[in-house]
Amino acid sequence: MALLAVAAIPVLDILQGRRMTMLVERAARRSIQSADIDRLTGLDRAKFSAFIVDFTWWDELATYVTQPDSDWAITNLDSSYHAVKADCIWVFDKRLRQVYGGTAAGSQLTSELPFDKRILRDELAAAPFARFWVRTRTGLAEIRCGRIHYSNDPNRTGPFTGYLAAAHLWSGRDREQLSRVCDCDIAIVAPSDSRPRITGRGEYSTSIPLKDHSGRILARMRLSGVVAGAEALRGTERHERLGLIGFAGAMYLTLIIALSAWVNRPLRLISEAMASESLAPLDRLTSGAGEFSDIARRLHLVVEQKQQIQQDVDKLQAGQRALAESEERYRSFFTQNPVPCWVYDIETLRFVDVNDAALDAYGYSRAEFLGMYLTDIRYGEDIDGLKASLRQETGVRHRTAMPYRIRSGATISIDTTSIPMFLDGQSCRLVVAYDVTERVAAKARADALRTELMRSNRELQEFASVASHDLQEPLRKISAFGDRLAQRHSEALTPDGREYLDRMLAAAQRMQQLIEGLLNYSRVATRGLPFERVDLNEVLQGVLSDLDARIHVSQGRVESDQLPVLDADPLQMRQLFQNLIGNALKFKRAGVAPVVRITAEPCVVEERDCWRLTVADNGIGFEPEYVDRIFGVFERLHGRDEYEGTGIGLAIVRKLVARHGGTITAEGKPGSGAAFSIVLPARHEPIDVEPTGEQEGGGQGYGA
Repeated sequence: MALLAVAAIPVLDILQGRRMTMLVERAARRSIQSADIDRLTGLDRAKFSAFIVDFTWWDELATYVTQPDSDWAITNLDSSYHAVKADCIWVFDKRLRQVYGGTAAGSQLTSELPFDKRILRDELAAAPFARFWVRTRTGLAEIRCGRIHYSNDPNRTGPFTGYLAAAHLWSGRDREQLSRVCDCDIAIVAPSDSRPRITGRGEYSTSIPLKDHSGRILARMRLSGVVAGAEALRGTERHERLGLIGFAGAMYLTLIIALSAWVNRPLRLISEAMASESLAPLDRLTSGAGEFSDIARRLHLVVEQKQQIQQDVDKLQAGQRALAESEERYRSFFTQNPVPCWVYDIETLRFVDVNDAALDAYGYSRAEFLGMYLTDIRYGEDIDGLKASLRQETGVRHRTAMPYRIRSGATISIDTTSIPMFLDGQSCRLVVAYDVTERVAAKARADALRTELMRSNRELQEFASVASHDLQEPLRKISAFGDRLAQRHSEALTPDGREYLDRMLAAAQRMQQLIEGLLNYSRVATRGLPFERVDLNEVLQGVLSDLDARIHVSQGRVESDQLPVLDADPLQMRQLFQNLIGNALKFKRAGVAPVVRITAEPCVVEERDCWRLTVADNGIGFEPEYVDRIFGVFERLHGRDEYEGTGIGLAIVRKLVARHGGTITAEGKPGSGAAFSIVLPARHEPIDVEPTGEQEGGGQGYGA
């Protein structure tokens, strides 16, 4: 033990060195991770990145490329430099002709493009965005660029109108802020200075390459610092070494005393007994413990062997009695068990025993069952392959949801527990089988619900994507024209001021419509009320009362059969009728009064009593090829100037129907109207749903 303690000292040195290196490497990795420029909120780099993402997906910028407007550029581009942390901004059309170029006030960069403009076409040929570095006369500049698309192309795969590029000159202030975030020193060094440095004193130095569009390293960002706690670790090393030296000395002294007391005396007594051929010296050892006492006791084993043999015989007899009792318990368990059980021979796979529960469950007589093989009820398996598989099994085995065939030919799902055993000298297996057919079916239903949940989540993701881009456009206009109004017309509004104000209000109105439509769509599931018995006739009367002014102005009429009473959310049924009837009134043919016809008929779907509601109109209709598109979020078959609306109305209707466990289909023909067929269950199982907020009204339009 003392030698081990002494040998542990160099091992301690190695471990301490490794601990020091680990601390230094961890600090270096943490600094490198902190230096991810796109994540440095302290430097507002997110704004510089978001400028390219947002502006290249903006309808007005896409139009500006093909139809340049100097007023629009002054309002939207000249005023953006400080907000997006850019020094220069350039806009090119798809033929790389420059449409716009500007520089922020006070910037050291010029408006001249610091790289070949053909790089934009090459870098953005396969990706919508690109980022690289260039070296200018005043230092390194970060370049962000992207393809300009209209906002109705979320995948950015269709035609584009041009390119947007922006530059940010990397300054000393950027390095100072980055140093504070990373908690280390930052310096821009030559490309060749790439050697990492880690010392035992707790210091480190590493670098991040800054590359141009071709991947060539222009410079490196070097991060260096000192690990806190390294000095404390070195102090701990000295104390542990002194402790090990003291421990080694104490163990050495203890070992000397132990050898004297535990080894020398027993060896002397054994030597005396062997010299005198007398067992008397050993008597003092047999009562003790340890290796020497065991040697003394073994000299008396010959006398004790007879007693040991008798004890073994007694144990064998007790084991035989226990085996007989175990067999009796097995027989009682097997025959009286309400769960199906059987025993088969491992070599032949033939059944050798079966209980009454298995006969009842599988429909065979005992003679028939004992004349069959395991493959007769194991669905889809051959006897040779099954034999080879089962011979490799040892111990208790559990299998879940295995297909088994009963006498009627039906297939059921079984969980089995298989136990090895010997029966009449044969190597067998006892199988306990649990019917889990209902559980498997329930799992399939749960998987279907999970699939539906995933689909719903994808829709929510689409909602978030659209909301994060299209809803920005009106707000940008409000901000831009509001600034213009405050700067130039603070005393009194001129005709120009009134024009700007009108445009602000129009943009704000469109933004409000988008927000309301998106909120209505997202709240279908989150703010639904518990289902109750709802008279659809009363719901329809309330909707017609709300739409009375629109019906009167359009000179239209709404006809309805007697509608049913069913389990539903009353507010959402009101929203469903309001959206469908409102669409029919809005998308009417010129010079033709709109007529909406609502019918209802009972039907049976998947053994459930349902109602089929049909809402038909004589409006403009639609091409059959767009039958799926009209239910998408923000899908419009007509321009905003032709018909008002947000394009969310039918998406809300489809989501309402889905929440009620129903389906909706549509038929249409241009110039002949459209018909929407809705199938809803008549009753639902009680569901405990707590409303999460007040119910909102619906949006508009299969073309809105």
